[in-house]
Amino acid sequence: MSNSLADINSLAENCQTPTKAVTAEKLSAAALWLAANYDTVQGNPLLELMARFSLSVLDAVAASKRAHSLKYRVASSAEISAD
Repeated sequence: MSNSLADINSLAENCQTPTKAVTAEKLSAAALWLAANYDTVQGNPLLELMARFSLSVLDAVAASKRAHSLKYRVASSAEISAD
């Protein structure tokens, strides 16, 4: 019973912490790709990021957040400069 409890605790720790192997460049590349290609993604964008860039769930969420902020900051800046 203690082995299975240790396994569960280990899995829980791995799910709560981002992958240490993911570099800032890889996360930025995933965010830029998603911001540029969001309309072409068929299905769940998080699953696409995970498959395309070998990201964990947490890293895919972080990249998705960055992509969202990139896409809408650029749009709002363009609208301001057009006025």
